[in-house]
Amino acid sequence: MKYILYLFLFLISLSCSKGQGDFLELGKSEVIKNHFDRDDIRELNKILKFFDDHVCNSVEIETENLDECYKAFFSKNIDESGKGNFFINIPYEKQLDLFNEITPSLFEKIWYFAKTWTHDVGDTLKTLNLKTKGPYPSLLKEIAQRNKGIEYYYNALINAGTISPSMIGNFTYNSSKYDIRKPEIRLIFAIHYLTLYDQYLRSKKYE
Repeated sequence: MKYILYLFLFLISLSCSKGQGDFLELGKSEVIKNHFDRDDIRELNKILKFFDDHVCNSVEIETENLDECYKAFFSKNIDESGKGNFFINIPYEKQLDLFNEITPSLFEKIWYFAKTWTHDVGDTLKTLNLKTKGPYPSLLKEIAQRNKGIEYYYNALINAGTISPSMIGNFTYNSSKYDIRKPEIRLIFAIHYLTLYDQYLRSKKYE
């Protein structure tokens, strides 16, 4: 009888963890290690964990299964896109705290600040952009060699110099084609959406 009880509990635990245990750690990704050192990976983990946590919080479903959280998040983005919006329910103050927490050296391997003019404010503002040279675009380039979606994303970034509408559409409507169990893929999604969200909400003047 005890054996049957233990077997039942074991099967329940497998059911609860299904999908979660398949998610690899960022530090075990060989492609990540090709472009970032150990200190960088520690900082990248902060970005990935922040985004993973908020994806699950933002979709408001009763699960801790990361796979289910991302599926719900992608579905919500498709729904919002039909209304002309994009969905990312993260308190912007917490995102700014994240940016302040990661080292400047890692931040500068991914992003830079450019100028943008907005008629609403009537002034030149800071806007966050992805870099087109350096470790992060090099990571995209290597992944692009075996992933058609990232190949499209990388080439569009190089050609446009920023996140273009076609890149947004690619991630929104083709999200189910990406293997989010791979930490490098989730990291790319995290950086993509955090960049968009910052561009949407940042209102600081360029000095």
